[in-house]
Amino acid sequence: MVTIMKKAVSLILGLCLLGGCLSCSSASEDEMLENIRSDYYEQKVVQTGRLNNEGGEISLDDVDVYAFYGSYRGTYVLSFSISAVGGGDAWLALSIFEVDDLEIDFNVEWLPDVWKDSTFYSLEEAYDNGLLTMNDLIKIKDIESELLPYR
Repeated sequence: MVTIMKKAVSLILGLCLLGGCLSCSSASEDEMLENIRSDYYEQKVVQTGRLNNEGGEISLDDVDVYAFYGSYRGTYVLSFSISAVGGGDAWLALSIFEVDDLEIDFNVEWLPDVWKDSTFYSLEEAYDNGLLTMNDLIKIKDIESELLPYR
């Protein structure tokens, strides 16, 4: 009876460990996005002294990932929204990113940031420094086209 119980416990523990490993990839991506969100908060909110609409401090809880455009060889492209900032008619304005013959229209409120090794870059800087390729930019454009239904 004890031997059967030990085998059952071993089997259950093995399945739990296997289940944990099977979900590692999404958990690691979620952890990575959380780390990037934290970096964004520290570098683009705290260090710049950015305030909310009422002139108060912005907390980490106010910062959300608005759009995730993907990971490209360890380089992450995403945009953030800050719930305590923004509004007005800014959501109507577009910013056009252009490189070679490729144009991508972005909402000015949610321009994407490029993150690699705790450093943020603009799309242009990332492309110029070889962090993103033209194929990556085409994928980003496809994702952004789905986010901008009025195009």
